[in-house]
Amino acid sequence: MIELYSQERLVEEGGRLVSLDVDALVREVRAACAVAAIADGWLAEQMALAVDDFFLARAGDGGEAGTAPRQAAPTRGDVDRMVAGTLLAAGYADVAAAYLKGRNLPLLADGPNAPPALPWDVPRLTHLLQPRLPLPEPLLQGVVERVGAKLEDLNFREVTDGLILEMAGHVLRDRALFLANAPPDGTPWLVEPRPWMDALGGDCLRLCRAGVLRAHPVSRLLPTARIALDLAALAPSFGGGSLTELQVFPELRRTARIARRLLIQMRETIQDQVEVTPDMPVRLDIAGFHELVDKHWVPLGRAERRRLRAEVNSLLREAIEPGLGCPLLLGFPE
Repeated sequence: MIELYSQERLVEEGGRLVSLDVDALVREVRAACAVAAIADGWLAEQMALAVDDFFLARAGDGGEAGTAPRQAAPTRGDVDRMVAGTLLAAGYADVAAAYLKGRNLPLLADGPNAPPALPWDVPRLTHLLQPRLPLPEPLLQGVVERVGAKLEDLNFREVTDGLILEMAGHVLRDRALFLANAPPDGTPWLVEPRPWMDALGGDCLRLCRAGVLRAHPVSRLLPTARIALDLAALAPSFGGGSLTELQVFPELRRTARIARRLLIQMRETIQDQVEVTPDMPVRLDIAGFHELVDKHWVPLGRAERRRLRAEVNSLLREAIEPGLGCPLLLGFPE
């Protein structure tokens, strides 16, 4: 584990200051990642760094161990919302939802003791969203402006904090903009997948429409190309009957090569807009393996299933990694 995991951070729980268990938080993020078929620890470590930045930004304000608090320390709920907001802003809405579900919290919303509905203005929106969405100032203001525009469209004059936070979540998930070769305009997104997937056309578009491939939006906060591959969605292309490696592997290899083209296209689009280090990975998350095997494969024992999973993993890496030019994170659920 990286060094920051051992640094003490204080949160308020039940009227007492206690040390935040960052190791436990990282485990919870890992568990949420597993729900989204992300098996490696890279994203969880990024969230640990975000937690560290969150507390360092509050140094001297009650968030750092050993300092005299000038403001109330954050609650664990504040930390949870910051983590969820960071995941949303980084393009991982599915992980954010799984994380908050594991914590028994609604997505970005306040608890049952939330303040009543009050008139809103831009300073209130900024004050509420700033600690929960750790974005650079221009990007944060872009989110604030979009939330304000939504409230105006709905003719809402008085709103609760919870409603503002939910709208911010929807803005981050649904109002992505395609900005290839355009200057930043306050959106947290570098790439919204649909326009360039449509432009690629052919087999790529066919697989996306069939639900076999799905590209996630790319965030300025964490500019990582990410594609999901649903193996179960491949089943209709083989017709009826029980499947075997001889039927599936050639089509899976072709699909992996198309996914490789998508990842390269996404990374090139990112590099046109921001500086990306060579060690910034691309990600392919695998879903539907067990559903494919359970519903469509010839019957397999446990050992045979493990062998098949290893073979699929190797096939995907062999089809995607050569010439990729950066690390590949292959998320494959157990």
